[in-house]
Amino acid sequence: MNQDMTQESVTSTQLEDIESHGFTTWDAFIDTPTVENLRTYYDRILRKEIVIPGDRMLGSKIRQVMAPHSAIDYFRDNPAVERAKAVARKVFNQDDVWLYFDMLISKEPGNLNETPWHQDYSYSQMPFAPEGTLIDNHSLNFWIGLDDIKEENGCMRFIPGVHEQPLLPHYIASGNPDDSGRLTATDAVDHDQSIPACFAAGGASVHFEGTPHYAGGNHTADLQRRAYIIVISSRPPEES
Repeated sequence: MNQDMTQESVTSTQLEDIESHGFTTWDAFIDTPTVENLRTYYDRILRKEIVIPGDRMLGSKIRQVMAPHSAIDYFRDNPAVERAKAVARKVFNQDDVWLYFDMLISKEPGNLNETPWHQDYSYSQMPFAPEGTLIDNHSLNFWIGLDDIKEENGCMRFIPGVHEQPLLPHYIASGNPDDSGRLTATDAVDHDQSIPACFAAGGASVHFEGTPHYAGGNHTADLQRRAYIIVISSRPPEES
């Protein structure tokens, strides 16, 4: 389920993987100059040289910066966004797709906090959507690594083939249940059945709202784990 960058935005095999498994990956989603440009802005935000209102600690544990595009135009229009939209057009089989939101999630060396198993659709209601809610999978989450992503520094892991089933039971793992920065979690998956998504800097994964996923802590002493996340919707923002 891992492909190199070609002139195609997404291959037929990847489209089949997204439809049947709920996710796929690329060894190279963006080129090196784009990685370097994104790192430059990313690090300025981490150092607070650029202040963004959505800079917070997700679940009081993990650095998350919501909507970097609100302060930096490059996050609104760059090769990663262009390719993500091209993939979404193929997946949803429609010409019009929209940048729903973007965010940065950083786990510095030694940050052992896990991002617990969850489905993104659990965040569609406060504090979480109830078990059994039907999932329409109208958006795609592109998780782009700006560092080499390995199991030891917190790669994503996915459970295949359950994204179209009703929502699994969730709960609040950490954070204030009334706050948008809460962390939801589910125990209704088997970690041993999960598939890791490892790739070099510039690689990426994509998954539906209904795809269960997890990311481990960063157990390295010197390897950053900077993730740039783009969510593309098949609906206009006011309808999403």
